[in-house]
Amino acid sequence: MSAAVGVAIHLVLAILLGMAVAVSAQALLLRSRSALLEPCFVLVSLIGVWAFNFLVLLPVINPEFVHLLPLEVSLASKVSFGVAAALVLSVASNYRR
Repeated sequence: MSAAVGVAIHLVLAILLGMAVAVSAQALLLRSRSALLEPCFVLVSLIGVWAFNFLVLLPVINPEFVHLLPLEVSLASKVSFGVAAALVLSVASNYRR
């Protein structure tokens, strides 16, 4: 049961983070329609969230959790997610034009 609750919390937080990054990217980059700026913003935002989570928050909440995977692996996962999210936002913004 606790694993299901943990997965549910993770999914809800991921959806909220995705919405926040998408809205922030559109609001902050409204004037600039550079094809490169939006994906870079998304990627840098998600790397910032990863850094805060794994270097600040999680060591305080549960230090053992941070060591379940090497930091490089979890960072690579976040970067992969950021690249995928940036591509989706790029396609979506081209579709709206």
